[in-house]
Amino acid sequence: MADTRQHLKQAYTLIQQDQLDQAMALIRPVTEDDPDNQDAWWLMANAASEPRDARRALTNLLKLNPSYPKARDLLEKLNDLYPPRDDELIMLMEIPDAEVEPSYGGEPEPSGFEM
Repeated sequence: MADTRQHLKQAYTLIQQDQLDQAMALIRPVTEDDPDNQDAWWLMANAASEPRDARRALTNLLKLNPSYPKARDLLEKLNDLYPPRDDELIMLMEIPDAEVEPSYGGEPEPSGFEM
């Protein structure tokens, strides 16, 4: 787990430095080994060079956590700039609606990786 967190921190730094291919090389194994890792999907969405890959990462993230901070906004911007294809629309329909208020009564917990 600590190793995963370190890889994600390195990936975050690489994204900030616009070294997206190197960041993706660190993120992909994390999403394969731990497909429920929300931070890994968020970082992948920000490191993806193709809209389709970013959309897939955001969809996976929002399936896990419909209230993940900033994810829905990024997906909406992505869809405005690069309208989804028919097969992607089906994928987007699988995203549950976000809760109006998080079930624990507070604001959604921010990710450690703000973009």
